[in-house]
Amino acid sequence: MRIILVVLLAVAATSARAQWVKVAEDGDTVYYVDPATLRRDGDLRQVWELQDFAARRPGGARSRHALFEFDCSAERWRVLSITDHAEPMAAGNVVGSWKGESAWGYVAPMTGTNIAPSATNRTILRYVCSR
Repeated sequence: MRIILVVLLAVAATSARAQWVKVAEDGDTVYYVDPATLRRDGDLRQVWELQDFAARRPGGARSRHALFEFDCSAERWRVLSITDHAEPMAAGNVVGSWKGESAWGYVAPMTGTNIAPSATNRTILRYVCSR
């Protein structure tokens, strides 16, 4: 229990002092990254991302604070950690969390059927990989 509390407090402290830069918007979600958290290892980048939702999601989340890893050469990404918050901008109570390594997701080529999600993913990947 103590370990969980320490982790949650660390995440909350990180959110409070982060310098979020808006990098994309897809209609109901605004995506921010904290450039100060960007870590490079060859073609890989890790960065904290904040997703701010226009409306409350199932489970009560209004925002998500997540650690993403990007593979710049393969144009793919995966999630390493997620904390969902009850209020915008990673504020309020934690309403859910997950830690691990998701499967890699690829930034799909732009087509008529996937323009919005692909544009958002591609915009974030390009921003992170250009740093």
